[in-house]
Amino acid sequence: MTDRLPLMDPSDWTDGQRAVVSSDARAVTIYGSLRSGKTTALMARAIRCARDIDPEETVYVFANTGTGAETRRSMIASHDAAADIVVSTVTAIAAHILRRLGDDDWTLTHPEADQARVGRILEAMGYNDLSESPYDVWRELIVQAANGRDRTVPPSFPLTDEALAEVRTRYDATLDRTRTLDRARLVQRAVEHLERAGESPVRVSHILIDDAENLSPIEVLLLQALGPESVTAAVNPEACVMASLGADSTAVIDWFDSIDDHDRVWLAAAKHTTPILDAARRLIEEESSSSDRATSRGSDTLPEGRVEKFSAPSASAEQDRILGAMQERVEARDGGAVNVAVVAPNQSLRDEIADRCRDSDLAVEVLGRPWHGQETILDVLSYLFVLANPHDDPHLFRVINRPSRGIGRKTQARLREYAAGRDLSAWEAIDRARSEGALSSRARRVLGAFREMVEPLVQHARDASPADVARAVLSDTELLTPVTRGRTREQIEREERVEWFLQDLPASGDIDALRPFLDSIALGFSPTDRTAKIQIATLREVRDVTARLVFVFGLEEGRLPATHAVRRHAFIEQEKRRLAVAISRAESNTVLSWAKSRGTGRRQEPTTRSRFWDLLDPVPTCDGSWESGNDYRASLRTKQASSRASTRPTDEDAAAIEAGRRVEHPKLGAGTVQDVKMDGEKHVATVTFDDRGTKTLNLRYAPLTLLDA
Repeated sequence: MTDRLPLMDPSDWTDGQRAVVSSDARAVTIYGSLRSGKTTALMARAIRCARDIDPEETVYVFANTGTGAETRRSMIASHDAAADIVVSTVTAIAAHILRRLGDDDWTLTHPEADQARVGRILEAMGYNDLSESPYDVWRELIVQAANGRDRTVPPSFPLTDEALAEVRTRYDATLDRTRTLDRARLVQRAVEHLERAGESPVRVSHILIDDAENLSPIEVLLLQALGPESVTAAVNPEACVMASLGADSTAVIDWFDSIDDHDRVWLAAAKHTTPILDAARRLIEEESSSSDRATSRGSDTLPEGRVEKFSAPSASAEQDRILGAMQERVEARDGGAVNVAVVAPNQSLRDEIADRCRDSDLAVEVLGRPWHGQETILDVLSYLFVLANPHDDPHLFRVINRPSRGIGRKTQARLREYAAGRDLSAWEAIDRARSEGALSSRARRVLGAFREMVEPLVQHARDASPADVARAVLSDTELLTPVTRGRTREQIEREERVEWFLQDLPASGDIDALRPFLDSIALGFSPTDRTAKIQIATLREVRDVTARLVFVFGLEEGRLPATHAVRRHAFIEQEKRRLAVAISRAESNTVLSWAKSRGTGRRQEPTTRSRFWDLLDPVPTCDGSWESGNDYRASLRTKQASSRASTRPTDEDAAAIEAGRRVEHPKLGAGTVQDVKMDGEKHVATVTFDDRGTKTLNLRYAPLTLLDA
């Protein structure tokens, strides 16, 4: 789904885009509003730069995320000059620099794991009733690191400067103990190395930055340290969506303004606008001077779409309506690519709608969370992180009891407490506890068995290719068991996905090949689901979405804007900009929605419509132009009934099932019939399944198939 943004034919460029491509200045700043053609001009300029460089030099294009980099790479894939262009992110180049300089005894952390760390630190310090969540404290730590300097916290922040400094000290100590880095500290370390070395191990001739308003000051310092011959940036200061994590458009603008040979090009929005862009502009005001400084793009190059909105009585009804529209498009395209995106306000709702899609047999690509719902692959990845860095506590605790080996939550909690009290990683704490006789004898036994199982794999990872290491993990840890045995439909599909994953791993090399691969996974460059037809993202990843039909759901107070944003005006403005960007991603239709109640089961709580809802007026209530009006639940019940009817055994089939016969159940797998008898009017069979034990089944309904017919 990364082929949606083909590079425009030069004959379709505007005067402003031509000015960008033809400029010979050392610095070029491209200013433009949403959908003004900044990315097209930037990538075309990258191709021109690549044609003029020496063979030893490289052109670098930077996007905000790994998915965004892959999308921009696809725009130029067919051009001859693409081989000399590296499309990446600033954090990825920081990781590459550290590896090249020999600083490679670390792995990258995931933001969710970092937030959990901050939560445990706050709990240890006695802050159990903060008015702000650990997420807010973690975000403040990231902002401080991203700015490269200490910052006075806002007056409304619940921790004093001294308390926050203590949290930061403990947080940094945890990162050091586990030999891990978050993204801000990764860039910081790269900057420090370059300052000490005096030169970069990477030869960069030209740097081009898309969505440069989302760069943090420390990232700008890293790009400056690379010493490029020329720099180009596409900027829309009104669309910064990463300010709450330290992004500051003034940092990159000040850098470019300090360069004497500097061209500034304004790309105006279309004079003949569309309803989609109208709605986006109602949320963020555009610079009045923009339209006076450049030629507008013709209406024929912009989507002729519309924006609609609807409310639903409950979250399930809201999702049903969205799922019904997506299901219809999948069936109408008969297996072809379906250009639909769903944008959720937060990760929880993103994962919820992704699970609903998978339950409905809709293949989805979850931006920011590769292989969502594919637990076996995620477990293998966590094992690989542990093999590259056994001190990586977040990944170690994910797999320490997967598959189950008797290391429950209480044992894990005691291990965490023991490790923290001695300033050790969990890996070191296991060995220390065994030598000191700490913890219970049973805990020492099961933890020791886990370490003894992992240690040979750690040694194997030093010399074997990542693909071979992953296969060894699947075999030695018995993660492979639920993939290959039973041969039910679900297991066959899971086995195919695992095989795709193994094919994407480097088939040669050693630990030096494994570590960069894990860096790419942590930074969002992972391969996507090859069967995916629908993209699902949060507002943070929304810039990487481009689809004909875009759904933005969950427009409720506390979700959009989020609770933490409501406390600060600056964050309210950021949430508004994110919504505007989400609306602008559609090529045909954008559909906005909110649910009047949300919860699980009978525990439904009323919600309040987002304050942004009325700002979008006049946006019509949905007239159904994007859906057929079919009731999704009714159609799903019909399909389920049809499926049950097709798998229900006939009387002849039931009569043929007798003791000793081999049978197969679509969910329970293969097994042997032990006994068949009548229980009243029911024909009941006792079957011992190979992997699921002995079950008693009613032959009138159980979808058993004879294997030895």
